Amino acid sequence: TYDSLLHSQSPTMESTVQVAVLIVDNDKKAQKSIFDVVSRRGISCQVFESASIFRQLVSVEPLGCMFIGSELDDLPGVELLRLLRSKGWNVPTIITA
Repeated sequence: TYDSLLHSQSPTMESTVQVAVLIVDNDKKAQKSIFDVVSRRGISCQVFESASIFRQLVSVEPLGCMFIGSELDDLPGVELLRLLRSKGWNVPTIITA
């Protein structure tokens, strides 16, 4: 379910599970909307409330795509995307408003 896949606090260990869709957004309605659309199609996804939590947890580029909120609390979405691109990530990414 959505609630079980929401990462809203700092993790105690890094996740190496590869999923198809990663959602990084501090807007709860946007998170849930994207999650619902994706998961209804049987596609695995994970949700993160901030860029810092995402960066702590994720070390493997997703198989499918990413949705990144444009105005995260701790880092603009475009800056997170630039950081990922500088590390060689080429995953298709949608910046949401």
